[in-house]
Amino acid sequence: AQVEMNNLAVLLEEKTASYKSVESELESSNQRQQTLEVELSTTQKELNDLRSQLEEKTALHEATSTEISATLEKERATASQRQQEVESKLASAQVEMNNLAVLLEEKTAS
Repeated sequence: AQVEMNNLAVLLEEKTASYKSVESELESSNQRQQTLEVELSTTQKELNDLRSQLEEKTALHEATSTEISATLEKERATASQRQQEVESKLASAQVEMNNLAVLLEEKTAS
């Protein structure tokens, strides 16, 4: 009976050691899971921050692009108007030169 009790005591010690080993592994696994969850949360926050920055920069780019297009359109209109004014002045100068040429011809003829 004593031998059997000793065998049971040894078996109990082995099972207890095995249980503690499994318990330690479980605790280690739980800690690793918590660490990974924190890393995941941090990564998701960084991703959301990057998305927000991208949206802000895209909106700014679109606004700037629209503003540049409007400015270019105004400058085109202004340039077109100036070109018409110059062409009109050129036509007036041409008429005036023709009139002076006729006047000069008349003076030369007389």
